[in-house]
Parts: sequence; structure tokens; C-alpha cells
Amino acid sequence: MRVLGWLLFRLPEIAVGLVTAAIAVLINVQVALRYIFNAPTGWTDEWMRLLALWVIFLGTAVAVGRGSHIGLHIIANYLSRRQLRWLNSVVFLLIIIFGAITFVYATQATQTAFGQYFTMTGVPVGWQYLSGPVGLALMLIYSIRNLVNDHDPIPSTEVEETGQ
Repeated sequence: MRVLGWLLFRLPEIAVGLVTAAIAVLINVQVALRYIFNAPTGWTDEWMRLLALWVIFLGTAVAVGRGSHIGLHIIANYLSRRQLRWLNSVVFLLIIIFGAITFVYATQATQTAFGQYFTMTGVPVGWQYLSGPVGLALMLIYSIRNLVNDHDPIPSTEVEETGQ
């Protein structure tokens, strides 16, 4: 159970950090090749595009898991605790409904995209599209978890303390 918790809750956070660092490296490589060596390249653009979607979808999932996604904070300040719980329930239910519908379409698009390839690298475009179903699946898991656990977001030490 400890490994599953680590895979579900910590690995995406680590992946977002590593992929963001990889994008920063690629930007520097691209700038150096273009302006220092006068040898522009297209493969860095393709990799940055691919990796950017992974950061977006995994980062969004992590935010949902932490309960730090965009909320209705202006309204929440005027609600009682009971009304706020109800509002949070509605928000997580909407995330689950929207996420499930989008997951179906993202999975179909991903299957189609594996038949296409990036021009410079030859990498299947499906690897870029796969970020959608993976991120959406994590958002669904995190939203269901937060809904069932009474909107208790995943604290930063949960995996270490409880083994989840």
C-alpha cells in the first residue's frame, strides 16, 4: 500500500519538477544553439511542446489533489462551514463529471495520435496526448479521494506518515 500511495501521490509531484527542469534545460540548449552557435534546431521545440503538456496535466492533477485548484474563494468567505462543505462537494463532483467525460475523449484522441509522428524527432505524437488521460485519471482519483475524505486535501507528509 505504501508503494501505491507513493506512486499515486508523490511520483506526479516529482515528475512535474523533473519535467519542468527538463524544459528549462531545453530552452537553454535552444538559445545556445540558435544564438551562440548559429545552428537553430527544431527538435527542442518538439520536446518542449511534448513536455509542456505533461507539466500542465500532471500539475493540474497535483493541484486538485492538494485542494489548491482554482476555487470560489470570494464566495467561500461569506459561507458558513456547512455551506462551504456543500460547495466543495459540488466542485469535486463537477471535476469528477467533467474529468470522466474528458478522459473518454482524451483517450480516443491519444489512440489516434499514436499513428502520427513529430517531424524532427520521429517520436509518436501520442506520447504528448497521453498526458491528458494520465493527468485526468489522477484528477479523478484525487477528487474522489477528497470527496470521500470530507474534502481533506493530500498533505505533503501523508505518504510518509500513513503509508498511502
